Amino acid sequence: MNNVQLLGNIGCDLELKQAGETSLVNFSLATSRKVKGESVTDWHNIVLWGKSAEIAYRYLKKGSQIIIEGSIQYETYEKDGVTKYSTKIHANRFHFTKKQENESTLTPEVAKLADKLTSNDDLPF
Repeated sequence: MNNVQLLGNIGCDLELKQAGETSLVNFSLATSRKVKGESVTDWHNIVLWGKSAEIAYRYLKKGSQIIIEGSIQYETYEKDGVTKYSTKIHANRFHFTKKQENESTLTPEVAKLADKLTSNDDLPF
């Protein structure tokens, strides 16, 4: 089973793109953990598709706290003759946190609607 859940803060403003007839957003997500008593930040590359991407683009911004559910995808590509590797989280769902729901641009009703709409039904794979 390939399943991941992350709670973190968005590291950049989102940019909505089109992949054929499907919308997508790519963004970085910062998560924190303790290692030997010290806080360590990990950065994750997140991809959202379809309705989830459109809702995220409309309501989320740099610093927003969210919960991501999805799968880990490993990718290989070549650049200038060198093989490069990347790891991305292909999110099939995201949830607003209570912190996000309390921000002025997001009402609790919108948060509930977004959680309902952000399912994996609109993913292209």
